[in-house]
Amino acid sequence: MKKRMMSILLATVCIFSIGLTGCSGKEEKKEEKKEVTTLKIGASPNVIEVVHAMEDSLEKEGYKLEVVAFDDIKQPNVALDEGSLDGNLYQHKPFLDSFNNDNGTKLKFVEPLFGGFTALYSEKWNSVEEIPENAKIGIFQDASNQHRALVLGEEAGLFTLGEPSNNGMYTLLDIKENPRNLELVPLDTGGLNQGLTDLDGCFNQGTSMFLAEKDPTSYIAIEKDNSKFAIGLVVREEDENAEWVEPFLKAFRTEDTKKKIDEYYQGSYVYFD
Repeated sequence: MKKRMMSILLATVCIFSIGLTGCSGKEEKKEEKKEVTTLKIGASPNVIEVVHAMEDSLEKEGYKLEVVAFDDIKQPNVALDEGSLDGNLYQHKPFLDSFNNDNGTKLKFVEPLFGGFTALYSEKWNSVEEIPENAKIGIFQDASNQHRALVLGEEAGLFTLGEPSNNGMYTLLDIKENPRNLELVPLDTGGLNQGLTDLDGCFNQGTSMFLAEKDPTSYIAIEKDNSKFAIGLVVREEDENAEWVEPFLKAFRTEDTKKKIDEYYQGSYVYFD
């Protein structure tokens, strides 16, 4: 009887030990699942909430998002090139090409994801036709956005452009005919927002107007096509095919991410799928 009881006891201990081993294995697997990689993504002020909108969708892909805000539109590229970021999401390819050309960097534009629009705004005039001679109009300082504004200006009939002189992009020097003798004043984003009070008009992005608590739809002229200026993920050359890139793109394109972007920016952005 004692031998039988001892055998049963030993068997029970063995089963219990196996159970513990199995549980331990499961716990380890659970711990492995909880390990997530943190992605540091840089952004400029007009797209901060776009990047934040991805957080939940990206977490489902196994990544935690750390958004790094920059006030300057060049610093996210500087930080990325120096290695303090994994990527950035705020610029279109022409801007990146210009930055790479000017700084000798080799940052890569992975894929277009979304985009805003450039338009001409005025608090003094209700139409392009009303803009008088010798009017002062604010325009972007950086090369790619200045090119974009100049194309819009020609489309709107403000002036005529000659041949582009800066690697296929127009500059202020390329204005061939300026019948109203307009003075174009280069300004940064903040200056363009504030300039509406003092100047006759300003070229600006709809999202920048929105963030300045101005109506992005109050423009008197808008560009015809913005597909060339779609904003996309930018990484270092060696990270173009990194493991996290595809999940990042997938997380951006979820309905949850787009819904959050639309609710915050009130339709100021369109998507490029």
